[in-house]
Amino acid sequence: MNKPPIGHTRGAASLSASPMRFYLGLPPETLRKLMKRKDLLEEAMRLTKTNIRIEGGRVIIEPTDESTSLDLLNAKNLLQAIALGFDIETASLLLRDEYVMEIIDLRDVLFSRKDDKELRRILGRVIGKHGKAKRNIEEIAKVKLSISDGIIAIIGEYENVEAAKRAIEELIEGKMHSTVYRNLETSMRYLKRRNLTRYWEEFP
Repeated sequence: MNKPPIGHTRGAASLSASPMRFYLGLPPETLRKLMKRKDLLEEAMRLTKTNIRIEGGRVIIEPTDESTSLDLLNAKNLLQAIALGFDIETASLLLRDEYVMEIIDLRDVLFSRKDDKELRRILGRVIGKHGKAKRNIEEIAKVKLSISDGIIAIIGEYENVEAAKRAIEELIEGKMHSTVYRNLETSMRYLKRRNLTRYWEEFP
């Protein structure tokens, strides 16, 4: 199965490419954080077999003698995940074929309700008191969430990410947390049963 593309969000990162390099545009504050964390850049280079440098207000990803075009794309995905607030261990999951990242930009979701008060209210519902809602979604769907600046990013296996995304959309729509958790648990049980059925059909 081909890996679905990573969702793109306005303002988090922009991307351009030449035949042999990627240019990743990130917000200035994110660039400053990356520049202070040389260890993250070094680990990203090691994991993706690429050269990564920050120059002229953007990240430049270039190949090494060992690189493939997939390595360049992996480096871009890895850095975008780090820029969205994931630690290197979680971001590096994207190097595995079965893992994807989905991005929800609440400024797009809210349409005409783009005032800061409404944005904070929605974020509060997704995060929950002391982070409870966020933890519950992560634990039930077996995904990782990063939430900041009106952007929600999800990393996990494709179907788990889709289930978590639906749960977040239900919270945005105003459904009760208990209902959302129940729906998510039902979805995960269905996925588990279906995967077991496929396994036994493949290996009778």
